[in-house]
Amino acid sequence: MAKMHTEVENFYISYSDMVTLLLIFFVWLFSMSSLDANKFAESASAVQDEINKSPSSKLQEIEKQQEKLKEMNETIKGFIEQSKLKDQISLKFNKGQLELNLGESVLFEPGQAQLKPQASVIMRKISGLLKKNDSLIQIEGHTDNIPINTTAFPSNWELSSARAAVVARTLEGDDVPATRMTVIGKGEHHPLVPNNSSVNRAKNRRVSILLKVDSEKILKKK
Repeated sequence: MAKMHTEVENFYISYSDMVTLLLIFFVWLFSMSSLDANKFAESASAVQDEINKSPSSKLQEIEKQQEKLKEMNETIKGFIEQSKLKDQISLKFNKGQLELNLGESVLFEPGQAQLKPQASVIMRKISGLLKKNDSLIQIEGHTDNIPINTTAFPSNWELSSARAAVVARTLEGDDVPATRMTVIGKGEHHPLVPNNSSVNRAKNRRVSILLKVDSEKILKKK
């Protein structure tokens, strides 16, 4: 008898659920039949906006920003030649990334992390160009393989990091957004050339400014 009571109770629960679903279904049909034309137009417009923001248009934006980096590459190249700084500054554009290497001799005294007075002209030029685009900026400090052990800089790690930070602070002071910048001290571990001569060691003592398009930010735009 208890079993029969349970089965009847389950039947009424299932029947109640079915009636509720049918009611919801008919309400939905009614709402579709009385669809507002203005609301439909708004919805269609919203869909069109999303289509316009398709991956292809975002890829075009990335290519546009890379073209700006190419233009910057040519501008800096002209500045280097005009200022006769080819021995102190090198430039490389590869796979959409612009790499600017500023030799120690144009920025710092040996073993120091304070910019030389004459470095202000170079930094002002670079700042002016960086403000014209939205690229990510990675600033890397590099040294040669000769150890340093001073009160201020117990090792090449501290020296390379301090020099990169000074360049970043200078750019920030010229209104380049700090949110675009990353500062890294790489010490002696990423030389441009082997540290087997005084000429080569001088090339390795540098601050590198690497620029690349912030593709992640572009792809996340809605």
